[in-house]
Amino acid sequence: MHGQCAIMRPMDAAPPRRPPPSKGAISVRGARQNNLKGLDVDLPLRELIVVTGVSGSGKSSLAFDTVYAEGQRRYVETFSPYARQFLDRMDRPRADRIDGIPPAIAVDQTNQVRTSRSTVGTMTEIDDHLKLLYARRGRLHCRGCGEAVRRDAPESIADRLLDEATGERAVVRFRVRAPDGFPEEEVRKHLARQGYTRVARAADGAPGNGSVRVELPDGASSGAPDELAGTVPLPPPDPPSAAGPAPGQGDEAAPDPPSVSGAEEVRGPVELVVTQDRLRLVRENRTRLVEALEAALAAGRGRAEAAVGAGVGPGIDPGAAVRRFSAALECP
Repeated sequence: MHGQCAIMRPMDAAPPRRPPPSKGAISVRGARQNNLKGLDVDLPLRELIVVTGVSGSGKSSLAFDTVYAEGQRRYVETFSPYARQFLDRMDRPRADRIDGIPPAIAVDQTNQVRTSRSTVGTMTEIDDHLKLLYARRGRLHCRGCGEAVRRDAPESIADRLLDEATGERAVVRFRVRAPDGFPEEEVRKHLARQGYTRVARAADGAPGNGSVRVELPDGASSGAPDELAGTVPLPPPDPPSAAGPAPGQGDEAAPDPPSVSGAEEVRGPVELVVTQDRLRLVRENRTRLVEALEAALAAGRGRAEAAVGAGVGPGIDPGAAVRRFSAALECP
């Protein structure tokens, strides 16, 4: 009787059961890089993690050769084959699986700083990407008032005024500043030739910032175009009265301000507020409002203002709410 003898060999041991990956963490399962012995670890995202241990325990093998190597390898794989040839590629670390790992940046202990101005952003070239991100997606705010800074256009200004102050009376105006050593009366005459007859001193009301300078004499572009001349046929503001104290005030009344002569006007620049148009903020006047804002921005070199709730007097109404606008990317 002949038979075959079967040789029994021990079966290979089954691989150990690894815990499932964790959500919100970098899950490393079965890491065997260098001196790591099947390490299972979860590294929470958005937290500061410190890896400690004695020399040769596998700190660098876990942080640099496993976690960073896998994150950098997956990041490089997102580029096109043409771009990959210019990037440093790292080998796949020895591990069963690594889940939840984002693109990684490693800064080791070697001193790679060549200048005192080098930072992590400049060494990793992330600084250029951050500049582009802030320039394209960032929102600029004024450090003084905290309001968002935007470029104003006549259409957007008109829509804001109509939405926020519907039914109110408004005066669209701009500010000009006379050249040094030029009399105020000459500036007023120049504005009158351009069609602007309602002019008041900025000192009579709240001062503005960013006034523009009137180019005088001929060839100036500070006023409205010729086709806009005469759109505000209002009398010029009355000159200051030179009469004495009002009746009933007696000797205790405040003295009149000294008269301003042409020689005294040249001591400093004079800022004037020029009215472009007066109207009521209703939808029927939107086209007129846009045209007035366009002319005010052009005459004010990109700056204009609207006094909402203003009266009908020739001067500046101190009770009106002044809203300033700028066509440039700046706080008006």
